[in-house]
Amino acid sequence: MITAEDSFLTEEERKFVLDYCKNARFRYGVADSSQFLPTGMVADIYKNEKIYKLFSDTTKKYAPGREIYWMHVNLFVPKEVPYFHTDSEEEGDLTFLYYPNDNWHFNDLGSTEFFVNDQVIGVPPIPNRLIYFDSQLKHRATTFRSDHRFNVIIKYKSIENLKKLYETGDASPDKWNISPYNPI
Repeated sequence: MITAEDSFLTEEERKFVLDYCKNARFRYGVADSSQFLPTGMVADIYKNEKIYKLFSDTTKKYAPGREIYWMHVNLFVPKEVPYFHTDSEEEGDLTFLYYPNDNWHFNDLGSTEFFVNDQVIGVPPIPNRLIYFDSQLKHRATTFRSDHRFNVIIKYKSIENLKKLYETGDASPDKWNISPYNPI
């Protein structure tokens, strides 16, 4: 299931998030699968940052029994074509996407597309909207026609799945989504 929460933050908080996104230090994107080249750009958000606390505090009520394991900003430029992917193969994990953009019109494009029951379903990037969904759902970003598209991404793992990561030594973001094109 895909859930949307509109008017998620105050207008002051939304502007703070958009400003953070515009000034973040990005690196070349993440390869969502070893089959694909990376797309977009990524800026990690660290626990000691104000934005981390803001999203941790405002999203945790939707993710009981889970902990954040990665928070970052995605940046896509016009005409980029991201791939469909899943964020986790493990049951119980959740992905949150926040749209900090100033405005949106349907001809601007920029929806998040989901592949569900052999259909593509688009969720528009309404400003100040938060969506969340099962991390096993196939999805992808689409770009804006003529502007940069920012998203804050908050990935939650179930406590059980997080314990597995720590047991295997894979609990560090530098161990995730590594490809020859995406050295960390």
